[in-house]
Amino acid sequence: MVLRISEQEQLVERLASSPYLRAVERKVVIVFIPYSNLPNVKVDTKLYGCAWGLALCSRVGRVISLLDGEVQELHPHDESVQRGVMAEIELSKAAAGGDKVLFAGGKPLWLL
Repeated sequence: MVLRISEQEQLVERLASSPYLRAVERKVVIVFIPYSNLPNVKVDTKLYGCAWGLALCSRVGRVISLLDGEVQELHPHDESVQRGVMAEIELSKAAAGGDKVLFAGGKPLWLL
């Protein structure tokens, strides 16, 4: 019986920390990260957005947490099916929320 109560408490704690539940109270930004990019992403990884293709890039936010579970999404450029995970992010520039692609860890062309 004690084990079952402990399991239930862990489940309630996990649900309470879910970004999906927090989204009821405030805006939460969730993004898709393909498995091929996952080695470059962890909590507090800086995110960059670009104003013109791969140029004019600036820091737009950071990763808050990686979410459990696997999801599938279409690649924004070639529409191939990608497998990966979801992450909660914090944006310092709200306009970046409309970008199709954000870059994790650094600018795509570090010179620009």
